[in-house]
Amino acid sequence: MVNVWACYVVAEDLEKQIHLVPGIVQAYGKIIESDPEDPENFILFDNIVKKFGEACLEDGRFEEAKQVYEQVQAVYKNIHEKNPENMLALNFLLFSYDYFGKLYAEMEEMDKVEGYYSQALELAEKQLLKNPEDLSIIMNRGKIYQDLGTLFSEVGKLEKAKLYYEKALVNLEGLIEKSFEDPDYRYHLARAFNGLAGAFRDISSVEEAKQCYLHEIEIYESLIGAEVDEIDNKLSIAETFNQIANLYSEVLDAESSKAYYEKEIEIYERLFPNSLKKPITNSILRRLSINSETFSLKWKK
Repeated sequence: MVNVWACYVVAEDLEKQIHLVPGIVQAYGKIIESDPEDPENFILFDNIVKKFGEACLEDGRFEEAKQVYEQVQAVYKNIHEKNPENMLALNFLLFSYDYFGKLYAEMEEMDKVEGYYSQALELAEKQLLKNPEDLSIIMNRGKIYQDLGTLFSEVGKLEKAKLYYEKALVNLEGLIEKSFEDPDYRYHLARAFNGLAGAFRDISSVEEAKQCYLHEIEIYESLIGAEVDEIDNKLSIAETFNQIANLYSEVLDAESSKAYYEKEIEIYERLFPNSLKKPITNSILRRLSINSETFSLKWKK
């Protein structure tokens, strides 16, 4: 059945998907409930639902998407109620509230959006009362806040978007000192700060975006000397300095933009003192020159 559904996806035949997917969800729901410890089944299940939901929302088939989301959420709830310690089921149950949030955002029913995400937050908080150090749930809580911010940003409610992004930032900042033994975890956290910086940047919250970028740099710096690729980390720091420079460039703060481009150049010059120095630094300097001209032209207007 899944292979047939995949053919309908490639053919962009939504009508046939609508007839087939509820049966797939029912069948896979039974498989997951019979073996609720297998992550691969959860991931495949989630991918099917996500793709189908996106196609329905794009086509305005809201009721069809909602029916499948309800089917899926019922499976996750059933597993969670039988075994509250099954963190796989709990995390996917949290993800399922995102389905409904995006559905009602498309329908411009923002009260319902907040209602569904509030249910997810309540579930996350209950788990954190039992285990305050559960990193996956803390990360999911931050994702919920950021998703809410993004949905409010997309409908032009920027103050509300900023409020939720700020909650996401506080959530991530609480993770900086936790469990730094695992480099993979630190990279994941650095990427999360970068994503949140982009979200703040989209609503022109410059200082908050910069704060996220600086946290990202702090994490990369903490990895220098660990058993990881040191050059890659330093290049990541340079790239983040570049993003801060571009951030200030967007708001016509030439002095701050220049300062961060220079920090980027300094890293490249230390890493590549010979053959690569001139091409890299000259490229950045050309960018600086172009940006300076842009600032000058805009201010003259």
